[in-house]
Amino acid sequence: MKLRIKWGNGSLYTELHEDTLIIYSSNFSLELRPRTIIIDNYRGYRIGEDNKRKYIYVYLKEKINPYATPPQITPAKKPVLIGDYQIVYTTTKYDIYYTIITPGYTLYEYVIITSDEVGIALSRKRETYFEETDNKLIVYLV
Repeated sequence: MKLRIKWGNGSLYTELHEDTLIIYSSNFSLELRPRTIIIDNYRGYRIGEDNKRKYIYVYLKEKINPYATPPQITPAKKPVLIGDYQIVYTTTKYDIYYTIITPGYTLYEYVIITSDEVGIALSRKRETYFEETDNKLIVYLV
């Protein structure tokens, strides 16, 4: 299933392949698998923690550049379901972002995409391993 979802004045593509959700534009891609997250166009990351959660902040090399094609779906206040993933679109005067609430079979709780950053929230007990290639960051969760 392939859909265009609203991003600013354009759209991002989403594809669902069984349990994997892929969101991409011309200069960005995010692949959400149950135990792995792959981010293209990254420049660095850091990890933060509180009492319950671990947060991974991934910084993008450049802002997400949407496609000029109009969206098929414009999420409103209620989440849009794409497979088992819930997607909420939010616009503020500072930025736009998506909150992706992941299904229970993934090893992370939710992902937030802003114009220049991706945030990942997971249980503090989860172990994370990172693989860095030229433009991609691969996060393995155990």
